[in-house]
Amino acid sequence: MHSIELGFSTKLQHNSNCADYIKNGAYGYIHHDTRTVHTDALLESLFVTRGWNLDYLALWITSNDGRHFCDGLTDLSYSEKALRILNYIEVIYDNGLIYSDQSHGGLLRDTIRIRKEHVGELKGTY
Repeated sequence: MHSIELGFSTKLQHNSNCADYIKNGAYGYIHHDTRTVHTDALLESLFVTRGWNLDYLALWITSNDGRHFCDGLTDLSYSEKALRILNYIEVIYDNGLIYSDQSHGGLLRDTIRIRKEHVGELKGTY
């Protein structure tokens, strides 16, 4: 089982969303065997260079969405993984923003409702 370390910065590792989640057992993206130092670093650097809130990334890497995304990276070269991450980065941001909403109860209907409420803040096209 991976812990948070690999390629994420200390700042992200100590983010309360990650720390609290790991106390209860880690699944999501952060537990997946396909993670590498390089994929972690790429994800975080894309958020940092865009000036995006790292809380959103911390929420996404603890999510089922993060885990299932990582399922799709299995057996790919780093170049192929990097391209998938680049193509999905706006969705990662958007889902993190949605998961950060205090009214999100973990259900798809919450995600749909909150996506509509935050449509002006979302990066992806839906």
